[in-house]
Amino acid sequence: EADRAVSGQLDSILREFPASHCVVVSDGASDDETLPIIQSRLKVNSTKIVVMKQAKELEKTYFVLLEKLKEPYYQRLVFGIPGLIILALWASDWSWKPLGVFVGLYLIAKGFGFEERALWSLSGFRVSVDKMGFILYLAAVPLVLISLWLGVQEYSLWSEALYDPVKVAAYSIRASLLLLPWAAILVLVGKVVDLLHEKKRYEIVKYGLYGVSMLILWMIFTVASDWVVAEAYFSDFLLTILVGVLLSAISITLMRQIRANVAGSMKLENKEVLNHIGVYVGKIIGVDKRRGVLVVQTVFGQRINISLENVSDIGEKVLVKY
Repeated sequence: EADRAVSGQLDSILREFPASHCVVVSDGASDDETLPIIQSRLKVNSTKIVVMKQAKELEKTYFVLLEKLKEPYYQRLVFGIPGLIILALWASDWSWKPLGVFVGLYLIAKGFGFEERALWSLSGFRVSVDKMGFILYLAAVPLVLISLWLGVQEYSLWSEALYDPVKVAAYSIRASLLLLPWAAILVLVGKVVDLLHEKKRYEIVKYGLYGVSMLILWMIFTVASDWVVAEAYFSDFLLTILVGVLLSAISITLMRQIRANVAGSMKLENKEVLNHIGVYVGKIIGVDKRRGVLVVQTVFGQRINISLENVSDIGEKVLVKY
């Protein structure tokens, strides 16, 4: 997201002040990642580094640590394992209660990359009162609050009657899932309405996949809760997981095909193509619908084919995984 912002700002500056060469002035190691974006648009004559008051080696160490924490292995080690330990302590000591659950789940989400994926998915949501889907977003709020209230009520009821934290959690989750999926459906429908109004057909497919994923998760968690409280067989739980995996595979395949068909039906000629970090790839000179590829011409005149399945966003410019 930051690379896209830098790319957009650079394009805006070049439109106002056309240039072919530049001198890059940097104040630290973090700016090295923006150099490919600049080089894709301008010839860099030289690079100058201005060292501020902080120690140079200390700054490099800081950025190395940040980069390491982005790697899945170190995320699981630093965040995921402590999260599992906290949840285990919560399960063995009932006095931890909500604090242990919250901290443990957050560390697990952080450690195994769920937090980043969730934030990336939510970044596409822009709530505004002047959009058609706002009323649906608004209607989802009371459903979320009622779902949380139902979960808390079940937790309070069964925590006094049972000493099994797993069963208490299952009752709470099952109660919350009565209305929570409907709130999510309202949000997704609202987003689709906004995209239709903005004529962004390509992005609608992505939210269709979110809807299918939500349905699968609802099925699995509901049956899992029923199994924990002895209201369903373990075979039912296994069957639900298998059905969920099958539905997931089918929906991903269908969504990819639909996205490719939608992209192939749009007027993409002469649009600029950028990769996922904002580096200029080239300009679209044609779309081969039969082969499902974009024909892109680079700044050096070379023609390359990019699969429509690798197109991540279509707007004024086309973003691809390349």
